[in-house]
Amino acid sequence: VYNAANRPNENPVVYWFGENGKLPDATEYTKAVNAYADKAWNGWTTSRYDAKAGTWEMRDGSPSFKQNIVAAILAESLRRGSYSTWFPEMQHTSLLHAQDITLDTTPYFGSLEKNYARFEGTIAQQLLSDQTELQQTGNAAFGIGGLLKFLVDHGTASTVNGAITSMKAADVADMNMAAILNLLDDELTAQQLGYESKGFELSAKELITRHILPAIIRTGNGFYLQTESGTSDLASSVFAGYLLMAQGKQANDQVLEGIGRELVLSALALSDNEGFLPGRLTISGDRVEGSEGFLAPEKIYKWVLPGAYYPHETPLTTQVGQGVWAWTASRITSVDSTAKALSVTFRFPAGAIEHIVLHGIKPFLSVKMFGVQWGSVPQFEQYASGWAYQKSTQTLFIKLQHRSEDETVTLEY
Repeated sequence: VYNAANRPNENPVVYWFGENGKLPDATEYTKAVNAYADKAWNGWTTSRYDAKAGTWEMRDGSPSFKQNIVAAILAESLRRGSYSTWFPEMQHTSLLHAQDITLDTTPYFGSLEKNYARFEGTIAQQLLSDQTELQQTGNAAFGIGGLLKFLVDHGTASTVNGAITSMKAADVADMNMAAILNLLDDELTAQQLGYESKGFELSAKELITRHILPAIIRTGNGFYLQTESGTSDLASSVFAGYLLMAQGKQANDQVLEGIGRELVLSALALSDNEGFLPGRLTISGDRVEGSEGFLAPEKIYKWVLPGAYYPHETPLTTQVGQGVWAWTASRITSVDSTAKALSVTFRFPAGAIEHIVLHGIKPFLSVKMFGVQWGSVPQFEQYASGWAYQKSTQTLFIKLQHRSEDETVTLEY
C-alpha cells in the first residue's frame, strides 16, 4: 500500500522509493547477487550435477543436458577465477551430448564453422516466422523476445522498418505483460542503435511510467511485477528489473535503476539453496499467499549478471553497417571502422581462449592480431590463435588466446 504522492503527476512507486530512501545501491545489489550466485553454483557444480552422465537434475527429478547450464558454469567460473578447472569438465560433458551442441557454447569450445552451418538453418526458419508475425495486424509480433535486435542483425532494411512500424503502432492497452516487456526491450535496443533515439526514449519512458511501474506490487516480502490479476510470474518480474536497470543507467535515473534492482533482489530472496525460485506467486493485497512451479537459475542468469562472460550477440550496425554482428562471450569495448580498416577490441580474461563469429564482414586484404599480420591456415582452431573467412556468407571465424585482457583484431581493406 502506498501513501498518496504530494506531486500528483508522479508515479506512486517512484515517489515511495524516492521519499523513503529504500533503494538498494550497486554495492548492496552486488552483495546479494553474489550470494545468490553461490547457491546457483552449488546446484550446477555439485548437488544437481551427474558428472558421469553429463546431466543435471531438473526440479521434477528428471536428468537433462542443458547448454544454458554449461554456458552459465563457464561464465561464472571466469568470474570466480576457476575456468581452468571447469573448462575441461564442461568440454567433456558437452562431448557426451555432441548431437545437442549448437552455436550457443561455441564462444568457449570452438568448432565454429561446423556449428555455424546449423545456426544458419535456424536463422532462416526464425526469419520466416518473424516476417509472418510482422505481416499480421495487432500485437502478435511482440510475443517474440528480442525481435528488433534479431531483425537488425539477420533481416533486411525492410524487415527492420516493419518492426519499427509495428512498435510505433502497438496497442499497449491490448497487450499482456510479457508482450509489454518485449516491446520495452525492443525500444531500449532502438535507443542503443540510434533508430530515432529521441522518439524511442520518450516511448520507453511512457511504457515504464504508464504500464510497468503501476503493475509493481509492494508486499511484506518485497516488490513484484503483477503479470496477471493477483499473480506475479517471477521470470517476468526479474526481466522487468533487468530492463528498468538498463533504462535507468541509460537515462541516468538512479531511482528507476534502484527500482529495477529491488525487483530482482525481491525475487532472488525467495530462492532455495540451489538457486531455484518459485515460478509464480499468488498475491492478495500486500501479502504473498502462495506459490507454484519453479524457475531455474540458468534461465535468469544473464539478466541477474548481465556483465558476466556469457555468450551473446552484439549488433555492430551503428559502427559498421546493417547486418554486421558479433557472437562472443567477451565484451566488445571499442569498434573503429573506416574505409581502410575495421578494428574491434574484445575484453576477456588474460590467458583464456575465446572463439568469435563476426558476420557481415566484406572481403579484406589482411588480418592483424596482437599488432602483427596474422595469416590463416586450414585447421586454424588447432592453434592458440587464428582465423578463417567464409566468403560466401561474409563470416569471419576467430580463435583468440588473450595475452592481455583487451585484444584488438584489425581487418585491413
